[in-house]
Amino acid sequence: MQHLEQEKFHAIPVFNSAYPHEFSRWIAQMDQLFTGSGYDISHARSILGIKLSGSARTNVLHNIHHVQSWAEICKTLVRELSDTPNVVDLITAFRQLRQNGGPIQDYNAQFREYLFRTKAITDTDDINLLQRYCDGLDNEYEPFRTKQVARMRDHTVHLSELMDHARKFTLNSKILSPPMSSELQVAAAQTTSPRK
Repeated sequence: MQHLEQEKFHAIPVFNSAYPHEFSRWIAQMDQLFTGSGYDISHARSILGIKLSGSARTNVLHNIHHVQSWAEICKTLVRELSDTPNVVDLITAFRQLRQNGGPIQDYNAQFREYLFRTKAITDTDDINLLQRYCDGLDNEYEPFRTKQVARMRDHTVHLSELMDHARKFTLNSKILSPPMSSELQVAAAQTTSPRK
């Protein structure tokens, strides 16, 4: 494990399934550790054995025994450990998420949060996910939205890249937005890692 991954590893707390309200932040940190880092899937299972505790640990490790990708492991973790009270309401809220004049950073952080919480219960392919993100942007982003449509259809843009482009579009177009809320500053810092 490289030095950067070691730092990320030690920063992640052990998740106890008795406290499901802490799951969203924990899974975001795990996703940062594994996504695009060239990890070995058996290594991921070993780390989960260290970073999980509580009654669900045995079930989770058993259910991911034959899984071959981090994305599939993530779905299993959400199914087993998330405290989602009402799946239908969560999916509906994700689909209806809009920027509503707020800072682009807030919208990005909220979008990522919904994405993490619905990984196991919605099979949204990349282009639909990117379209959903663009649809939630304010009207001032119409030039940006139009420009990205062709790239989405050609599958040449990913979500994290799209979010970064939207942020830069905000700066270059001098779109005025209120400062990012303090509640989402931590979430943004923990969920905005480059994706490959």
